[in-house]
Amino acid sequence: MPTVLKRLENRGIKSSMLYTHVLNWRGRWVRSLVDVLIEGLSPMQ
Repeated sequence: MPTVLKRLENRGIKSSMLYTHVLNWRGRWVRSLVDVLIEGLSPMQ
């Protein structure tokens, strides 16, 4: 039983790492898109 739990824990850690990596990548992409939108919409520049 403990080995199964450990395996599940390892898989969870790997998937959460992948999830945070995807979130970071998407967050960076969204942030750059928002920056472009703000620059395009702001009348001061």
